[in-house]
Amino acid sequence: MRIWLQKTLLRAAMKLGGQDAETKPSVSFEAAAARTIRDGRDESEAGRAQAEEAESPAGYRQMVPRGHLPSPLGTALLLAAFDDDVFVPVFVGPSEALAFRHRLAGRPYARPLSYDLIDRLLALTGGHVSEVRIEQLRADRFIATIVLSLADGSSSSLDARASDAIILAMGSGAPIFVAEAVVAHTGRPLGDLSKI
Repeated sequence: MRIWLQKTLLRAAMKLGGQDAETKPSVSFEAAAARTIRDGRDESEAGRAQAEEAESPAGYRQMVPRGHLPSPLGTALLLAAFDDDVFVPVFVGPSEALAFRHRLAGRPYARPLSYDLIDRLLALTGGHVSEVRIEQLRADRFIATIVLSLADGSSSSLDARASDAIILAMGSGAPIFVAEAVVAHTGRPLGDLSKI
């Protein structure tokens, strides 16, 4: 699985660098991600809404949406650790990428997207997304859980795609926790952003 992910990231880096698979990429995926994260760190409404680091559950690391990059697999949503030492790319399709971009910029889409409707339905019932956890990889897919706080004070957990969970967390300012095992398996180092 790790080899597949590395090959996937290399193909994405080659695409970003304008290279074909037979030549060395001029821009690595890590370098492109680092630039995107550096440029988006202070401009992102979602990043500001989630700028306060919450206490992470044991075995998890809190990460923040910082940007997105095009790739041959779709768009890579970039979750970055607070200390900016590592990022986790989550590859999504066009509709998820559109919702992510609008939420990252803090501007609503012209008409409500499905995520906006879910936010409104939760608000009408007195509930909200309290946190999101990306818990594991299964068959090269992220497995996530959305934790809801309900009007009666109880909570409920829902199985979700990581992309949906991230976008809903962005809408409510809920923290996003990624299991350390997932970060170790899929995380990519950023290095010193000031040098990029």
